[in-house]
Amino acid sequence: MLMNVNNFRNLTGDRCYQKYGGISFARIELRGEELAAKCMRSLPVVVGRESKRVPVEEICFFRAGYKYVTMAAQDRDYLISCPLVHLIERLDASQFCRIHRSIILNMDAMDSVAHAPGRKLFAKLKYRPELLPISQSYSVRFKQMSLL
Repeated sequence: MLMNVNNFRNLTGDRCYQKYGGISFARIELRGEELAAKCMRSLPVVVGRESKRVPVEEICFFRAGYKYVTMAAQDRDYLISCPLVHLIERLDASQFCRIHRSIILNMDAMDSVAHAPGRKLFAKLKYRPELLPISQSYSVRFKQMSLL
């Protein structure tokens, strides 16, 4: 069920708000080179009947699921409907890095890199208990940054 929220369009740009299974979330529509040229400073989310903007500094990581992306902030999770490919294009490359095909990490939210048997690597976060897997294809970037 698509909810038209015209009064929020002026505040948030080209966004639509949807409700899925009782959970409200924002679907971010990224269009045009003009939008892609700008880095996002905040993301719109819908919590219940309220709309708010989450600053990118508070976002720890994005994890792609089946149909939606979980945006994990320092205090809670939000669902958004925007592919990781579109997000990574709009996020600041010096702050956000892809560490797995389904995860984009805020490097400022990373505390350390943990080594596990079998050459597996995990990112430990400062504000959340999750250990995020770092795939071998993306671990090269961490070696280049002298984190390993």
